[in-house]
Parts: sequence; structure tokens; C-alpha cells
Amino acid sequence: YRIAKLKSLVTAADDLRFEIPLGFKTCLHEGRSRVAAEDLSQLLLELHDQAPLRVIAERSAGVAVAWQSPCSLQHGMAEKQAPIAVLEACGFTVREPQNPHLCCGSAGTYNLLQPEFAVRLGRDKAEALSATGAALAVSANIGCISQLRVQPGALPVLHLAELLDWATGGERPPAGPGEPSC
Repeated sequence: YRIAKLKSLVTAADDLRFEIPLGFKTCLHEGRSRVAAEDLSQLLLELHDQAPLRVIAERSAGVAVAWQSPCSLQHGMAEKQAPIAVLEACGFTVREPQNPHLCCGSAGTYNLLQPEFAVRLGRDKAEALSATGAALAVSANIGCISQLRVQPGALPVLHLAELLDWATGGERPPAGPGEPSC
């Protein structure tokens, strides 16, 4: 994750925070720890409210992205709006697929114990993301990204941190098999 670079792009940060995999945050969020769990999008939205992210408008203005909400974020942490709000605050046009609550097939043990079902879910999710007409898909979970990138005809898929890093001046991110249309 490029959280250190993203955090340096805002002027107000009053405490130390770090990024951990989303699945771990889900466990923390469910109360199995006294550590506060916060998603990258929640942190960035909070920081953006204090001092807007320094976005290069030409990189994001009018670029349509399809948001793929990971199950661990939308169901485990009950967070559905922060990633969309951050992307929109940075100038992206966010499109959600039909039935955004459905899994991409990478969650839990689908890929291990139910591979045929996982493939079907991945294909369906990739098709739903493509149907949005967006230039690329964005997710916050590496499992989802890996699952979607291997689908035939899928949109380029980036991690939220990669896209926001690029929008704020970082290098153009690779998007797996193809290049992003951003």
C-alpha cells in the first residue's frame, strides 16, 4: 500500500495510522480487538475533509470508474459510502454495477472449496462491472482484484490506493493484463 505517500499529500494528520489487509480489519471491526479498525477510504475521506487531497484534475475529471465493493468492506465493516465519496471527491465519476452486494467469488474459501462457483461469480461480477460503461474497475481488496483480472474481457482493475496515488501525482499504475484507460 502507498498509504505513506497518500498521507503525505494532505496537510492535516494528527495521529499515526497504518494500513493492514481488509480481512484483518473486518475482524478488528467485529470487536475481536481493542484496536480501532478503519479502511483506507475512511481514513482518506476524514483527511480530505480536513484538507482536500491534492488531485491533478486532468487525471480524474470525467474518468468513469466502476466501484467493486469487497465483501469484507461492505458486509464485514458495513462500509459502502466512503470509497465512493473519496473517488468522487477526487473528480472521478463512480458507477456501481447491478447487484453491487454480490460477491466476486474470491471471498473466504470459494476459490478453494467451490472453484466452479467462484469462477461463475467472478465472471458475473466482471460482466456487471463492464456493463457500467466505465473505463476501469476499482476495488480495495487484492483478492477481488486478482479474481477480476483473470476474467475474459474484464475491465482493467486497480486497487483504490493505486488509482488515488496516480490521481494525486504518482506514476501511472499497471492494471494487470492491460493498461488503465485513465
